Amino acid sequence: MMAIRFCVTKPVQRFISRSAMKHSFPLLLLLALRLAVFAADEQTNGMFASKRLSFRITKPSGWFFDARDENPAPNKTAVLITKFREPYEGLNPSCRVIVAPLGALPNHSPLQWAEAQIQKDKRSRGDFVLLEGPKEVKVGGVKGAFFKAASTATAEGHTFKGLIRTYFAADSEHVFKITMVGPPEGANVSEKEFAEILNSIAIGRK
Repeated sequence: MMAIRFCVTKPVQRFISRSAMKHSFPLLLLLALRLAVFAADEQTNGMFASKRLSFRITKPSGWFFDARDENPAPNKTAVLITKFREPYEGLNPSCRVIVAPLGALPNHSPLQWAEAQIQKDKRSRGDFVLLEGPKEVKVGGVKGAFFKAASTATAEGHTFKGLIRTYFAADSEHVFKITMVGPPEGANVSEKEFAEILNSIAIGRK
């Protein structure tokens, strides 16, 4: 996913100063303030914090937010953290957080959601190998579940061997699926950084 950058050229600056500033100053001021908030968030502590989702996560130093959405559609990405900026040639170590309303899934436990995900992955991935779990763990201070598997992953049209770590957790309103993917060996395995991300997560109103 490519990041979109905005650049104000001198002709546009002159246009704003001569006309738009006269009629749209409140709107421009609000936009500038919102952009400043997002910039400050990334530069100060690298944290994504959503009161609406009751969720908080921090990226490791030197990693990047490829997506941050406080109002994601059901089963869509709320947060995507990557080790390298995209596009990247290779399997980019990443952590993806998908959020769904609690009522959108069967009223089961995180462990049962993890078991269902494993069965789904076995059907859809011919080379899926379960390495660990599923088992109950704490995620963000709440009851959760975890499993680790090996399978191929596709990036930029190429296929790579991947090590997949999947967590499920829920609060009173949302279900969180947290997937961490990276190569199984080499310099980019990123176990330390994935553990850092996991330890930074907080779920629920505290």
